[in-house]
Amino acid sequence: FGTEREQRLAESGHHLLLLSGLYGLLGPSEPIQLYSCPLNPQVVALWENAPVLTDVLCEYIEVNCIRRIIDLTAMDDYRHLIDWTQVADTTADVLHCFDRIVAGEQALTAFGMCLKNRLLGMTEDQIIALPSEHQLDTVIFRSLGAAPYGFPSEVRPFADSRPSPSEQAHDESPLGAGPWRFDSTKEFRKDMRKHMNHFTKIGQATVDVCHDPITPRGDKVKRIQGSADSWRYRLDDFRLFYRTDQRNHKVVFERFAPRGDAYKGKR
Repeated sequence: FGTEREQRLAESGHHLLLLSGLYGLLGPSEPIQLYSCPLNPQVVALWENAPVLTDVLCEYIEVNCIRRIIDLTAMDDYRHLIDWTQVADTTADVLHCFDRIVAGEQALTAFGMCLKNRLLGMTEDQIIALPSEHQLDTVIFRSLGAAPYGFPSEVRPFADSRPSPSEQAHDESPLGAGPWRFDSTKEFRKDMRKHMNHFTKIGQATVDVCHDPITPRGDKVKRIQGSADSWRYRLDDFRLFYRTDQRNHKVVFERFAPRGDAYKGKR
């Protein structure tokens, strides 16, 4: 947000609450002491001994007549500190956010960009009208019970959103049975952080790849010479490298780099 953070938040007219492992629920302008307190099991146990966070959130919803909640917590450890079944009994409807490229803490950057560039500019009616399975840039808005086919395993944090054994068998079946699943390497995630100015384009490219990763398309999508399952996707002056696991029907994104550096070790 930079220096205009408070102004942007105030002008939006929306409510924004932050979840801190040490302080619990906070308003965005509330001062806190600088600290390093990871959400370890001891901290989780303190919050889980009593449903304090859920009770505070539910009371906040009722007092302020909140009709829609956008959950941007990203990490399951934080998300699970809230009893969302209890929240569902309030006046608010909830959409949980997941990213198509990264998960966990790495998704916070994508969520922050979506909040800044999209959500804060929406009207109240537009936010309330957001449907489940809706996508803004690389961020997916999903209700609690929606099936997460086509996304990484990290987007299955809720028991009632996990597929049945028969559905799992279908999801893990070989080539031609349903959508391609997605995974990424540590190197790819580092490349993403290095080239954040291309974030949206990379997200669109990964979606394009997952629709059909094994059909050559001119100079845009080509198989790496001498490899049966390694491919490259041309994105302006950059190259996106991925490999396909046809047995598990999965695409693994490996690197994103400028053309001049992209082919080092690939030939």
